[in-house]
Amino acid sequence: IDSTRIISNKWSDVLEPVSPILVELQTTGSVAPVTALFDSRDAFDAGDSEAEKFMRGLVDNGTLDDAVKQCCLAATSEYNYEAQKALLRAASYGKSFSGNTYANELKDDFRN
Repeated sequence: IDSTRIISNKWSDVLEPVSPILVELQTTGSVAPVTALFDSRDAFDAGDSEAEKFMRGLVDNGTLDDAVKQCCLAATSEYNYEAQKALLRAASYGKSFSGNTYANELKDDFRN
């Protein structure tokens, strides 16, 4: 079972588990690559020099490609439109620092 429908006389709702990627991303103090990429994009938007530090860490650790893919997967699990846009912006930002092309992988992720 991947979800539960809750029904009353006046409303209905669907209760489903939160994606592990979203939990990892939103956990306070997380050091996951997806969190570093998301924070890097936020820092870049704010004009903060921390953006470069975060990106350098991802590139040096070899986790940038995973972070980009995780941002995309997190966006597919998110229901909030603004949060989806922020995650996809972070993925796009990270992708610009990577030599890998994700076109086919991302296309498959968004079809599912």
